[in-house]
Amino acid sequence: MAGGEQFYLARAACGLAAGHLLYRSELTLKLPLLPLFAALGLIMALATYVPLAAILLPFVACLCILAGRNGGSLFATAPAQALGYLSYTLYLVHIPVLRVMQLWFGTAIDANPLAKAAALVATFLLAWLLSVTIERPAMRLARYWPGTARKHV
Repeated sequence: MAGGEQFYLARAACGLAAGHLLYRSELTLKLPLLPLFAALGLIMALATYVPLAAILLPFVACLCILAGRNGGSLFATAPAQALGYLSYTLYLVHIPVLRVMQLWFGTAIDANPLAKAAALVATFLLAWLLSVTIERPAMRLARYWPGTARKHV
């Protein structure tokens, strides 16, 4: 594993922690967010062909975080709020959905855009269903559990 794949989990955890700390730092930048996200996508696409371009990702991601702290940003839109509402459940269900899709399609899923789209739709539907039927009711019920904080859900 010459590419550092064995450190994927550690890199992801460090990236999430660093992003959270940067967001909590209360620093802001008055930059338009949409072009920064476009730059992130472009860098990711370019890094497929020119791996050295990936060096720019953490810096542009930091700019996105700092620019996103301004009110009225992309993160304040209804679609972004809905994605945030489902984000943890999406995280939990995406791997099981991908595994099931691999059982059905085998390794051919990588070359099948329709199968990838179906996996994406299935992941969102399952996340929404679990969130509505299990996660949110459990959070409401937890408000009445002895010793828990009384927060509105």
